[in-house]
Amino acid sequence: LKGTLSTIFVACLAFGQAFAQDERPEINVAVDNLWPTMDPVIGISTTGQRVHSNIFDTLIRRNRWEDPDGNTLVPWLATRWERKSDLIWEFTLRDGVKFHDGHVMDAEDVAFSMSAERLWGEKPLAPRGTRYARGIVRVEATGPLTVEVETSFADPNFPYRLVTPLGFVLPSHYYQEVGTDAFGQAPIGTGPYKMVSFDPSVSFEAVAFDDYWGGAVPAKSLSFQIVPEFSTRFAGLVSGEFDV
Repeated sequence: LKGTLSTIFVACLAFGQAFAQDERPEINVAVDNLWPTMDPVIGISTTGQRVHSNIFDTLIRRNRWEDPDGNTLVPWLATRWERKSDLIWEFTLRDGVKFHDGHVMDAEDVAFSMSAERLWGEKPLAPRGTRYARGIVRVEATGPLTVEVETSFADPNFPYRLVTPLGFVLPSHYYQEVGTDAFGQAPIGTGPYKMVSFDPSVSFEAVAFDDYWGGAVPAKSLSFQIVPEFSTRFAGLVSGEFDV
C-alpha cells in the first residue's frame, strides 16, 4: 500500500508540475482595429470574425481539413441534420457541450440563438442578424437535443447557412439575463477560448477553455492587440513581439 501511495503521489506531483508549467504558446495578434461588440451577428466584419470563431462554435463547419475549398460540411455542435419536408429541417445536437460558464448546451440555447426574439422578429435583439435569418418562420426545441427549423420557402442548402454567424450558438440564460449590449462586451460561447478582458479601443484577451468539447486547446492564450499603423504591426512581427 505504501508503494502504491508513493506512486500515486509522484504521478500527481508530475501532473501538477506539468499543469503549472503550461508550455503551450501565448499567441499575440496585431490588428488594425476591433469591432466594438463581440455579439457574432452584430460584429459582422473582418475585425469581429478574427475573434468569433475562437470564442463561439457553429452548428456545422466547412471541412477545410480535407477539402480546402470548404465545399463539404462536417458536424460540429450539431451531430446530424435531416430534411423532414420541403420546409422543415431537424438538427440533432452534441451531448455534454459546455459553455464557458459551465452551463451545458441544450436545444433551448440553439432555438434562442436563431429565434425571432433575437434575429428576425419585428424588434429583434440583434437586428443585423436578419440578413442571415431570411425566410425562417419557426425555430423550436423539440427535445433536449433536437431542434426544428421551418422556412417559408424550400431551401435544400439550409445547412450551408449554419456555417455563417447564423449558426453560432449562444447561452440563452446568460444572453437574456444581461442583454445584447452587455453580452457583446463580455461574450460567452462554447469555443476553445474564453474571454478574460475586452476593451474595443485596446485589445481582446482570451485564455484556453480546457473543458472544450473538441479536445486539447493548442494555445495557452490569445491576445488581439490594436496597432493602427501597418509599419508598426510589421515591425512587431519581425521582432517577435507579435506572432500574427
